[in-house]
Amino acid sequence: MREKVRYVTLMLSLQEVTRLKFEILSFLEPHRRFEATLAYLFVHSYIEPFRMWLLKNCAKSKQNAQEAPATLEQLEQRIQNKLFDKK
Repeated sequence: MREKVRYVTLMLSLQEVTRLKFEILSFLEPHRRFEATLAYLFVHSYIEPFRMWLLKNCAKSKQNAQEAPATLEQLEQRIQNKLFDKK
């Protein structure tokens, strides 16, 4: 389950970075805002099934539902440590 959670977390992170990129591009080039929105929606439609897949796995298995938050907590802690240089 850990690897599944890590993979989905990376995919969701990619989605957010992509969204931010397209939001910035839409400000830089307002005439291309519609194009940027469509590009983001395409990425979102590709990644969203991974999130739903993980949630369904948790709904099907109590063990998965218990393991996933612990793994997410570890990932969250790693990210915070990297961001704020905690050792």
